[in-house]
Formats: sequence, structure tokens, C-alpha cells
Amino acid sequence: MKERRKEMGKEKPFRQEFRNLREDEISAEKAQVNKGGVKVLLWKSRFATADILDETVGQDGWWLEYSNENRNCTLHVKLNDSWVQRTGIGDKDTPKALADDSLNRAGLLFGIGRELFTAPEIFFPAKDLSKYVYDEKTGEPPTCLNTFKVHKVEYVGKVISKVTIGAYEWEKCTKILTFTNKNVKAEEKPAEKLVEKPVQTAAPEKAEPKAAANAQPKQESKPTPTVKPAATTATKPAPEKPEPERVGNDALFAEDEKIIIPGSCKGLIYGKAKTMKKFWSLVDWAKGPGRARQYDDAAVNDQIARMRKLIAPTQ
Repeated sequence: MKERRKEMGKEKPFRQEFRNLREDEISAEKAQVNKGGVKVLLWKSRFATADILDETVGQDGWWLEYSNENRNCTLHVKLNDSWVQRTGIGDKDTPKALADDSLNRAGLLFGIGRELFTAPEIFFPAKDLSKYVYDEKTGEPPTCLNTFKVHKVEYVGKVISKVTIGAYEWEKCTKILTFTNKNVKAEEKPAEKLVEKPVQTAAPEKAEPKAAANAQPKQESKPTPTVKPAATTATKPAPEKPEPERVGNDALFAEDEKIIIPGSCKGLIYGKAKTMKKFWSLVDWAKGPGRARQYDDAAVNDQIARMRKLIAPTQ
């Protein structure tokens, strides 16, 4: 046992920073409905853990092992050239829900989505909910049919400093509220220091030293004749060549354009997303038959139309 402890002490501790969750990877669910309104909690979406692992360690850098009828999920992740495992225990009713829940809990043990526990308290007053019903005369408990969606989340390091939630009636947003974490101070950017330009002053003329009485007089040097350069004819500058028109995929998407189509690629920058397999899966989806669906957001429809014209790179 002592030898084993010595060996464990020699092992290098692993440390892997996983990115914070994006808005589309966080779901807002009703936790409690009372006489005053509705309390909302934030949850990690079912695919967030797998997407972040793919981005950070690659598809070959992790694998799963389920047991006890999907209640236990052991997540193996390759860190520092060695495999590290964590086991999460699910608490759901169906096998599929158990598998998702246990995976999310195993990801929490690696730090994926742990920032959700730092979120401020989210409470929607009854007056801001269009589908909130409560009648004191009947004595029945209050009900609320509104759904909720995360619009924006801001972080200070690994802590949520501000989150914006929308209340929906069917697919129509009826109210948007922003909740601030009072225990977190927003990061302040340091003020830029103004550097004063030094004032250029003329250098003082040096006084010529007095010649000694017995010094020999200097011989005057004859000035050398200067040769004037030959006159040159002025030439007009050549006209600037127009920049070549952008063609192919570069004419359809800018490198810094953000993907806004709902899905696993939402929020990614085109310059980075175009190197991922899931982006070209999204392109195949956009080119598939029956993609004539029109979203409420015209910008999404425009991006889908341009995506249908993309040409996949040759392998």
C-alpha cells in the first residue's frame, strides 16, 4: 500500500479546461409554480457534453460505458496521454432519459456545464406571464403553460454574471427579463494610458573652441563641383488594378460570419466551422429535398439559401 501511494504521488495531475456553454446548449425549465410566479432553473442540453468533448479532445479522445440499465454512465476521457474516468448516476424513469441524465452528470464531474450552478436566481412574476392562472376562490394550486428559452448568457471566467430569459406562449415571445448575479462584478477593462509625445527641441549650437596662439592655420579646402542629375520626365502612376471578384464559397460566406441556423453549429464562426464534419452535414441537410421551410427570422432563411450553394471541399 505504501509503494502504491508513492507511485500515485508521482503521477502528474491532469487539468483540462472545457469551454462554457452557449445559449443554444442551455435549456430553461419550470422548477416551481407558486402564488407569486414561476421559478426557472437552467439545465444542460442532452448533446452539449458530447459536442464539447468532440471539440476539445476529438471523437477518438473519449468513450462511454453504461451499466445498471443505463443508470450508471462511466465517461472515459484521454487527458495528458492517459485515460481518466468519471461515473455519473442518472435519476430518470425511462432508459433513454437515464442514459442522457447519467452522461450529463458524468460530464459535470469533468467540469462540463458546472457553471450553471453559479447562475443567479431566475423568477418570473405572475404579472409577466401570459399563461399563468391562479384563482384564490377555487383554492386550486396555480398553473403556468408558458415555456422559457435562454436568449443570452454572459460569463466572468467560469461564473455566470448575467442571463436573459424569454417567456413564450406557444412560439411567440411575450416577455424578456434579464437576471444579474449580484455576487459577481463585471470585468472592467483597464483605461488606456495616454502617452505624451516628446516635444522636439533644437539642439544647442556648440561653441567653437578658441584656437591656440601657436596653432597652424587650417588650409581652406576647395569645394568639389556638384553634378546636377539629369532631368527625368514625370511618369504617371499606373492605375490600380481592381480586386478580383470573390468566387466559390468565399463569395457566399465571410470568414467571420456567425452561423445562426438552429442546430449543433449555431454560434460557430464560418471560418472555423467549415473544417468540421458536422458543418457539412448541416450543408447536406440544407440541400436535401423538402428544405423549403421558412423560419420567422429572415436572416436564417437567407443563410440557408446561401448554404445550399456551397461546394464541399474535395478530400
